[in-house]
Amino acid sequence: MFNKQCLSKNLTPKYANIKIPHTSKAASFTQVKIHTTRIKDEIRFLYMKKTQLNKSLYIAHLKVAQEWGDTWPLIRDYIHNSINTDMAKK
Repeated sequence: MFNKQCLSKNLTPKYANIKIPHTSKAASFTQVKIHTTRIKDEIRFLYMKKTQLNKSLYIAHLKVAQEWGDTWPLIRDYIHNSINTDMAKK
């Protein structure tokens, strides 16, 4: 969300700040392009990371559901309730 806001508001975060000497108009154009490309690459990387985590979580969920059988929904509901209570406290 932070990266998308930076793109929409034309802001450059510190990690994407790459400096090129401003000796020509092309250099300043390249400077802007480098910043936006770096932010877009970061967004792509974070989405790929999120997808991998979701995939591994899904696989783990399927394995546990297969191992525990009919008792798995009870265990899952207990986990969800405890997580939701902790999140509500915070």
